[in-house]
Amino acid sequence: MLAILLAAGLVAAPQAAVEPRAPALTNAEACLREKADAAVAAATSASDAADFLLTYLCAGPVDRAATWQRNSEMLVSMKGMFDGLKEMGPPYSDDEESDEEAASDEAPEEADGAVMNDFFGGMENISVDPVTGEFIVPEDASNVMASTLRTQTNAVGQLLGDQRPVFLRELAGQLVLQARTRR
Repeated sequence: MLAILLAAGLVAAPQAAVEPRAPALTNAEACLREKADAAVAAATSASDAADFLLTYLCAGPVDRAATWQRNSEMLVSMKGMFDGLKEMGPPYSDDEESDEEAASDEAPEEADGAVMNDFFGGMENISVDPVTGEFIVPEDASNVMASTLRTQTNAVGQLLGDQRPVFLRELAGQLVLQARTRR
């Protein structure tokens, strides 16, 4: 009976919770939609129009979307690495002590915790700005961690090919084809 009511449109199907997309993504999408006709008017081919749209007319919003995507993925990765390192514990067995630890008044676990906090301190409070895609690093975050995060993100970014989100490239292509059929 429910299937019949759903098919007839008399009962709404339950909606899965959809997480809202970051403004960096929606702003880029809006720019593409707004400027697709201008890109088609200026270009001689569909691929040139899509490239012109992504690379020039909407360069800023598309760059912020790519930055948001890359930085969000890197932050999740680094936080996962940090959690894994915390779970691993000290890099030696209980039977082995370094010379520094033997001379230290602190228990090894306390010393290791202090080192981990010096390196990863405040990591849980680092976030990504949903509009610009830039890292938001609070004052309590370790300078080492913040620097490592930015350096790794830039290095990974240089190794990757086209960093523009795939859905934006696909959308640009679809919008250009639609605009060309209206001409």
